[in-house]
Amino acid sequence: DDFYTRLLGVIEKRQHYPVVRLADGEYQFLLGKNEFNLRKPINILLRNLVGELVRKLSRQKFEARSRTYTSGIYSESDLLHVKSQYSKCLKHVSANGVLALYTVIKPDFYTEQYLPKLWSFFDEQTIKLNSRNYIPFYFIYIILTNKKYSEIYHGRHVHLITSFDESRKRKIKKSLISLGVKRVTWTKISRDKSLFDRLDVDAIPSDVDIIFVGAGVGKVNIINQICSLAVPII
Repeated sequence: DDFYTRLLGVIEKRQHYPVVRLADGEYQFLLGKNEFNLRKPINILLRNLVGELVRKLSRQKFEARSRTYTSGIYSESDLLHVKSQYSKCLKHVSANGVLALYTVIKPDFYTEQYLPKLWSFFDEQTIKLNSRNYIPFYFIYIILTNKKYSEIYHGRHVHLITSFDESRKRKIKKSLISLGVKRVTWTKISRDKSLFDRLDVDAIPSDVDIIFVGAGVGKVNIINQICSLAVPII
């Protein structure tokens, strides 16, 4: 409720307030894929480690992929730009907004093997976490999908920066309107190279109440370009 109250406040006051979610895809993209987790069953661990070795030797492209979509495909040379983009973005967000990090250690193995390297990266970049700039990863989903918190949508002008086709655009707009959104505007970006997309920031309407960025692991590049806008960015 504290985060929801803060978010509602910055929407009402039209203040810059970036919120960035980081989980397994971003950890792999930023820190390098790491399959070594001794809580995995030995057969899965060996299979994963062999797969990791094959990917390294064959220099396969990094693909940020879920069960239903791909949010980024990047070559080895592309990855040279990752740390500088993430460093710039996460420093800014930690000072001016909130980092929503996946730090849960489940009964079954998941992504905890990335956390020590993540903390080391934060130390190297002098990124300090505290109760004002950190929330658990799933808080964002709860705020955005639970009707209890739907006031963030009522009468708002929502701007989306994402990739889309017309079918997906219609579905998203219909869903947002059903939540009480007054107006929906768009900036289209590439489907799998958002780390390198360039925005026409001046084309974003000046009366936007909140910006949602759907850019996969390359989201940091998008946020770095709109960090001067006086509006919450999620």
